[in-house]
Amino acid sequence: MSQYSSQIQEEQQVVDRAYGRLDDLRAQARERLDEVRAAGSHGSPTQRTERDSFATMYEDRLTQLRAVEDRLVFGRLDDEQGNRRYIGRIGLSDANHEPMLTDWRAEAARPFYEATPSHHGDIVMRRHITLHFREVAGIEDEVLDVHSPHVNSASEQGTLTGEGALLASLGSRRTGKMTDIVATIQGEQDRIIRADLRGAVIVQGGPGTGKTAVALHRAAYLLYTHRRMLNVPACLWSARARSSSTTSIRCCRRSVKPVW
Repeated sequence: MSQYSSQIQEEQQVVDRAYGRLDDLRAQARERLDEVRAAGSHGSPTQRTERDSFATMYEDRLTQLRAVEDRLVFGRLDDEQGNRRYIGRIGLSDANHEPMLTDWRAEAARPFYEATPSHHGDIVMRRHITLHFREVAGIEDEVLDVHSPHVNSASEQGTLTGEGALLASLGSRRTGKMTDIVATIQGEQDRIIRADLRGAVIVQGGPGTGKTAVALHRAAYLLYTHRRMLNVPACLWSARARSSSTTSIRCCRRSVKPVW
């Protein structure tokens, strides 16, 4: 077995655990929702209101967990101490509350998008993980610290690359529908997405440069990072044409709950 195949198998074990945890959380939410619904509409008005609130909460949780099925895990960060941090569509912890997956919107995930060889902090390597359904289809490494032993390791494993994940995305089959870009957000885009909450952010660019995708991911980021401050049930998206609005909603459905 080649070193590259060995690395694929190692990452497959991580991906399997992440999907296993996702399945467990879905089952728990489904069970609790069924329990609430089984209680019926009996009791006082206050009790019925509480049941409705719990039912809505579990329904929203199920929707969220179902929406992250595709490419649940897409990245890994390695630091100077040898610690690994996996990046994905949602934050996951195991049954003992140990972190398994870091949400792409979390501050801890910022280096995955913004770290460079000249500004990388304690991060020495960034790995892009490509999934096909629940199977690891490929891995590509970017060494951020040239003095790190990861340089030789990645070279020997055949995983060393530059902008491989982005180029693979650009070369992938097109469906005519807008898709999310959480796995391939570039540093300049990430700085716009994570810009300060205060004031308005204006994104300019030519057709097809990713303005809409960046705006949608900024909305998802703000609703995640400032959820206690904003405390809003929905995000209003305005577009010139219904076709544009429909495409945008389809893209952001994984991160922002649409309200028609």
